[in-house]
This record gives sequence, structure tokens and C-alpha cells, in this order.
Amino acid sequence: QAGIGDDTALVAFFGMLNESKGAGTLLRAVDALAGLGRDVRLVMIGSSLGASDPTNRAGLAAFESEVERRSLGRIVRWTGHLPASGVSAWLRAADVAALPYRDGASYRRGSLLAALEHGLPVVTTRPASEAGGDAASGAAGAAPPELEDGVNARLVPPDDPSALAAALASVLDDRGLAERLGLGARALSRAFGWPEIAARHVALYESLMAEDRS
Repeated sequence: QAGIGDDTALVAFFGMLNESKGAGTLLRAVDALAGLGRDVRLVMIGSSLGASDPTNRAGLAAFESEVERRSLGRIVRWTGHLPASGVSAWLRAADVAALPYRDGASYRRGSLLAALEHGLPVVTTRPASEAGGDAASGAAGAAPPELEDGVNARLVPPDDPSALAAALASVLDDRGLAERLGLGARALSRAFGWPEIAARHVALYESLMAEDRS
């Protein structure tokens, strides 16, 4: 429906623009891929502005200026605000999600969880703590699984367009890797369903009760 051919590599970004999202890094990475002669498009899914973060508008202005400076208007597509079904349709159509958070991937990011739930191969930045990030606190068994490079995502350093471009290319060029990452993403997303959340709460409470008894 969008007129994007099957042979075009479709890279998806989901979420509002602000200083922490690494959108400038993403744009430079996509520009590098296009500069190598790849037929690539970047779709910016959803509304780019929100009322909760004053840096959104500045981030959007900087991004749009960079798009114009690099003459990437034909490559970057904006969807604007969409209902959940529209967001889902774009995520299902994309070949890979690029979420280069400057502060590292985090399960607090709804955009990351949405991509994982759709079984979309994800390229994102390494969590702030490789020892478990923000999800590892609490009792044993209470934390969801970690992001693992090559298993449920491709992980790159923040603010590194070259590394991001290379990781995106690795997913686009290797169908087997893309399928493994998609399956791993969907498996990881189950940790955020209510049954798994309830089970982790039970594990946490039982651990605390055991400590109290001891």
C-alpha cells in the first residue's frame, strides 16, 4: 500500500524524537547504507512529538535539518500519528527495527518491547549494564531474560553510525540471522506477558519470605 517494493530494505524507527533516541546516529547509518548503493528506506513510525519531553521539538528540528542537508528526503518516510493497528502493520512490513538509544537499550522502552513482540529483528544499543541492565535487580528468577547479541537482537555501541550500519547490513544480508533474531525477539517478548510477570512476582515474594524465615 505504501508503494515500497519487496526488494527495498525497510528499516523502521518507532517512537518520539528526543536527545536520547539516537536518531542522528540512525540517519547517518542509513545514509551510509544508501551510499553503498543499497535500496533502503527509513520509516519513522508514529508521532514524532509529545508533550512530556521538551527536547522532542528540538530533536525533530535537528533531524529534519539533517535529512535536508543530506538530501535524504526520498529515503525517509514519516507516518505521523497512527492507531495501534497502523503501527503494527508497519512493524510487520519492516525488515529490521533500528533503535539506537544513546543511554542503552532498556525494557522501560515501549518501542523496544513493541518491536520484540512483533518478532521483528532489532538492532539496538547495548544496555547500560551488560551485567543485567535495569531488569536484573530483585530476587533470583525475578528478572526477565537479557538482550543477547545475535540471539534476540544485534547490539551495538551508542553514537556509532558505522557500527549501526554494519549491524543493519548483517541482518539485511543474512536471512537466516534475521529469522533467528525474529524468533528470539518473540520468545523474549513473552517475558513481558502477564503470566510471566505474575510468575516473577511470585518468585520475588517467595524469595523475600524465605529470607525473612531464615
